[in-house]
Amino acid sequence: MRAAKAAPEPVHGSIRADELLLMKEASRRLGWQRKTLAHAKREGLRTIKFGRFDYVRGSDLLAFFADLAERPIDAGEGE
Repeated sequence: MRAAKAAPEPVHGSIRADELLLMKEASRRLGWQRKTLAHAKREGLRTIKFGRFDYVRGSDLLAFFADLAERPIDAGEGE
């Protein structure tokens, strides 16, 4: 008898607004390192701390990137 196949992993870079993700998973999907995550938090990415875990809503990640897209091109350069 064959074992049931596991559900496929979400595609690298795929974030849906209706998801609640561990920051570790969100970072994996986005290809972020620890420094990139810390920088995103300083720039306003909302995260949720519960117990020893940090979470992020997909809608907050998408809003964060939408906000970045609206900034002037030279904003934040030289950091």
